[in-house]
Amino acid sequence: MATANEKHEQRYVYIGYQGKDNPTERDLILHLLDNYSTTEGFVANYLPKWLEVSRNETVKGGLRTVQRREAAHAGLMKARLRELGESLTVEIPAERREKEIPFFASTEHTDEEKLKVLSDLFGDGEAFLSPVTEVINQITEDLQTKEILRTILDDERESVSWIQGMYQTLKSQN
Repeated sequence: MATANEKHEQRYVYIGYQGKDNPTERDLILHLLDNYSTTEGFVANYLPKWLEVSRNETVKGGLRTVQRREAAHAGLMKARLRELGESLTVEIPAERREKEIPFFASTEHTDEEKLKVLSDLFGDGEAFLSPVTEVINQITEDLQTKEILRTILDDERESVSWIQGMYQTLKSQN
């Protein structure tokens, strides 16, 4: 377990654009939608496994909400990608799937441990989401995608806040 003074490296929800020099707005959007929707879909698929093993009704209630948000986000971004004439090309690496799915599905790890992993991953919630905010701020033409992403971030802030708050609540009970 980490100590209260332990610092964690800030992580990000999206690694940023990886592609040709001087990308167009469309390039930025397609890259973000492909990567971000894949991550959201992955999370939406492993959260039910955690729900199955959680013994805490409060955690289950919050996880159900977070899982539905993640699934909705993945669906919205995949649909927008198709509307723009593209399809998903990104896959979650096997190493990540093999590490995260068993961890979150495990009865050997408590809800507090699992929430801590996510809380630490998010760190500063705004910083965690900042790469998506940066892309949103660059969109001037595809206003529909801009608004989809902006409202997804509103949901993400709520999910991050719930996860970090629930972790603190469980931590204070022990």
